[in-house]
Amino acid sequence: MSLSPSAPRPPNGDENSQGGFPTVIERFGDDPRISWSRLDNKWVLESDDGAEYHFDDALKRWIPVVSCFASVAVFSFDFAASSLSNLGP
Repeated sequence: MSLSPSAPRPPNGDENSQGGFPTVIERFGDDPRISWSRLDNKWVLESDDGAEYHFDDALKRWIPVVSCFASVAVFSFDFAASSLSNLGP
């Protein structure tokens, strides 16, 4: 996973969608990619490419979710690789 400074954004859609993702809560039940998370108490969308989004009801937008575990894994790998290169021959 790449740690880019800009989060992935769906392309623009019409006033009732965000890049093909519905933004009207009443339409969420019609989209099989969307489910309600009781754990997070939020609407969750998993796009066709596997990216996950949470719906922000105040903004009426889907916000990309960045996994903390993936970030830790990338950092751990980079740290281990740099430590090994300092060991010498």
